[in-house]
Amino acid sequence: QHLPFEQIVSQLFHGLQSATNAPKPIGKGETSVDVTVVCLQWFCMLLDRQQDSGTNQNDILGTPQSDQLMYMLQQSLAHDNDEVVAASLNMLAKIMNRCQEHYLKVVVSLLNLFESHPEVLQNRGRIILRYLCNPSSQVCIDARKLYITLARATYNKTSPEHCPQIVRISNWVLLTAPETKDVREELMATVNLSQPAGPLDPENLDAPERSLLLELLPTWFYNPVSAVALCLWAQQYDLAASLTERLASFEPTVDMLEQLDQLVHLLESPVFSRLRLQLLEPQRHPSLLKCLLGLAMLLPQAGAFEIL
Repeated sequence: QHLPFEQIVSQLFHGLQSATNAPKPIGKGETSVDVTVVCLQWFCMLLDRQQDSGTNQNDILGTPQSDQLMYMLQQSLAHDNDEVVAASLNMLAKIMNRCQEHYLKVVVSLLNLFESHPEVLQNRGRIILRYLCNPSSQVCIDARKLYITLARATYNKTSPEHCPQIVRISNWVLLTAPETKDVREELMATVNLSQPAGPLDPENLDAPERSLLLELLPTWFYNPVSAVALCLWAQQYDLAASLTERLASFEPTVDMLEQLDQLVHLLESPVFSRLRLQLLEPQRHPSLLKCLLGLAMLLPQAGAFEIL
């Protein structure tokens, strides 16, 4: 009935510190998978007990070690073992479900991890986003709210040099993953962009409701190819054509050409079948045709060019 809360939390922190061996490079070194997973499971149980009690008594997130806990969860996300990563994500999802303050704190913590360790974003970014958006996971996180928070926090709290890759990974999950199907359907229903965008405020998740596309676009502009893909999915063909024209003014890089190649293959996938059918009526969708022809002109005359 009455667990010795402070002693248990102290032992769990000690166990995690010993297991993750924080001074070692992130995700490397000697670790104990079993100890890490068990400690995280215990933390989850304590969070559940505190939430069931309906009080702030024995709240892990209210302890002086809460920042240290977030740091160790970051370390665990970079672990080579999938079981450790899953346990860490489950813990983070539970924290996000507590309140708005903790929700934003977790998102910003993830962005900080992606900035300081780009290999985690590259290797684990898709897995992390898909898990948090999965409605059938142990802890359900609203995918729409997650993407809005991620977009606002990236726009306001992430350095410009790291934004393009974060947007690229986020956009790929958004347009292809089954976990984000509901978000895609809302984007598909976007009618126009006549609403005033207004300033972005990552601290205020209860800001006046806006079009989901308007919430995402300012951040997506950090990666123009991802912005084009998003506009094509949302049937904003005029904007997509304008963005494609702007791409012509950029110095072509290997990364940009690689992204364009991936975009073309994405347009050939089943998820974009609706768009391809609209090409049968070019008089009704002239901007769509203009956008695709523009993309073809930007590509080297190789496989992706032949597809377009």
